Amino acid sequence: MDSLMRISALALALALAACAVPKHVVPRQELFSGVEKTRPMLSHDGKWLAYLAVERGPLALVIRDLSRGGERVVDLPAADVRRGIASFFWHPDNRHILYWHDNQGDENYHLYQLDPKSGKVTDLIPFQGSRTELLALESGRPREILVTSNARDKATFDVYRVDFAKHKATREVENPGNAVGWIVDGQLRVRGAVVARGGDAKAIYLRGKGKKAGFKPLGFLPADLVITSVLGYSKTVDRIWVLGHQQSDTAQLFEVDVKARTSRVLYGDPKYDTSATYLSDSKRKTLEAVFIERDKPRWVVLGSRYREPFAQLRRKLGSEFKIVSRDDRDRTWVIQPESDVRAPEYHLYDLKRDRLTPLFRETESLSRRELRPMQPIFFNARDGLELDGYLTLPGPEYGGGPHSMVLQVHGGPWTRTSWGYDPETQWLASRGYAVLNVNFRGSAGYGTRFFRQGRREWGGKMLTDLIDAKNWAISKGYTISGRVCISGASYGGYAVLSALTTYPEDFACGVASASISDLATFVRELPPYWRDVRGLFHEFVGNPDDPRDMDLMRTRSPLNHAARLKSPLLLIHGSNDVRTRRNQGDLMAAELKRLGKPVDYLVIPDTGHSWAPKINYRVEEFLGRHLGGYVESPSGVELRSDDSQ
Repeated sequence: MDSLMRISALALALALAACAVPKHVVPRQELFSGVEKTRPMLSHDGKWLAYLAVERGPLALVIRDLSRGGERVVDLPAADVRRGIASFFWHPDNRHILYWHDNQGDENYHLYQLDPKSGKVTDLIPFQGSRTELLALESGRPREILVTSNARDKATFDVYRVDFAKHKATREVENPGNAVGWIVDGQLRVRGAVVARGGDAKAIYLRGKGKKAGFKPLGFLPADLVITSVLGYSKTVDRIWVLGHQQSDTAQLFEVDVKARTSRVLYGDPKYDTSATYLSDSKRKTLEAVFIERDKPRWVVLGSRYREPFAQLRRKLGSEFKIVSRDDRDRTWVIQPESDVRAPEYHLYDLKRDRLTPLFRETESLSRRELRPMQPIFFNARDGLELDGYLTLPGPEYGGGPHSMVLQVHGGPWTRTSWGYDPETQWLASRGYAVLNVNFRGSAGYGTRFFRQGRREWGGKMLTDLIDAKNWAISKGYTISGRVCISGASYGGYAVLSALTTYPEDFACGVASASISDLATFVRELPPYWRDVRGLFHEFVGNPDDPRDMDLMRTRSPLNHAARLKSPLLLIHGSNDVRTRRNQGDLMAAELKRLGKPVDYLVIPDTGHSWAPKINYRVEEFLGRHLGGYVESPSGVELRSDDSQ
């Protein structure tokens, strides 16, 4: 009888899932699993376009002939279809495809070469238990590329030269232990190193001629120029572009002229850091434009080479845009318009003919949906610090408000929330929730003072900024007290646990994914290859090996305050997470259950530090139970996928 009842319940659930949802509700399938085509990449010679497609069944690679027309579908190995592909790009020979993936979220990425004609796949870096990253490739050198790998020492990355003909990787440069980046010229010769100086400061070391030549620091730079990132360099490495600070709170863009032994500011913004996204002339290697993340993204054109193409694209699209891919001669670009109310769509832009041709939309069905705009907001924290963020309100079908609200906390925390299309935000707004995002102190992109105000403020002022954001929304009538849930992943998950245990009356519920419950254990267990940021964690969070820091770390660890939790909590963790390890969730769940607190704990099998769409029904049902929003029936996959503990 029990078996019959379970089968009947499953059949009923599947039947309900098949029923049409209300017209104003965007189905989860469309938002999270409805992508049909994605990641268009031009070959170096501009003759071919490759993209991933799922519209014809399992994940496949599609190659389009741009000169003669026609497409060819390349089936991927079954294991790679299951695990997914982290990223792919064209081989410098314009015939093969190179792609990365890890093993069930362990972040030990391997580099594979795919022959589209034969379907043969070769693991180019077969170092087990190691992580490989692309360093440099040049279409003029189709037989080799440079990568970095931590095969020798899990904490540092050496440079390897990959010989495609021999399928062999040979160590080119051994990391002395403090190099966090490398400078490579147009002949694929390692010409310099980027060295950590403590905190986020970097130094540039250039290498003399010859393979055995040593590295020497760039000694002519001004003493007050603090370099935070090396963006790029000319093919001969006579000019280097860096982000840094020189008598400026925000990160500026500098050009370092190695021959003239000078440096100069190319661009700076008084409020926002200059971002690491830039555009250089592919032939002359001169820097032509830089991307700025203000309340909305904006290209700043520096040179004359691309001034007209940028103006024409803005006019044709009616918006800013991302340059997703381009050929080596800069004849063709793949463009993605910036939008908060449209899912990603892609166009080919012919620069010489000034011709824009639509390629495809990632999810065709979403083009027929009315998505909700993301509005920039500004307010002051309790100590007067100006904060900004974004507010997304549900459609008119849910009335004029106030609405139940989800306060989303970004991860990092040394990142920021940006304006644009976000499927999670659209999902929540479609269910009737107002969605609030805030860039709290310590977020990246707002200058040094703002960033450093997050020092030793995990669970402190970084948390009260979130409380102030919630109270601002209540004061403006967007929501009401007792109808706000807090949600986040990674650092955001930590913030959820801190909020529910520090301010137990403030939130109706919380959703914490890949969260941190014990700060000392978390810092001790950082991945070994995070050596370059370990110092930042010690400075901003605390050093567990320093007794002077342990009192603060214990005080700011939610695990030690579990008894104060009152609101229902949905706790989620990937079984293979290597950043915030599963024990962070296990410990918190066990302590809350021991205390009889309202917690649901989901462990997602074969998943790392990422959000698994298959658990979205559980989140939606949890929010509906405690905030009253719309709940769409689960799909069969969602019913089978979660391991609830």
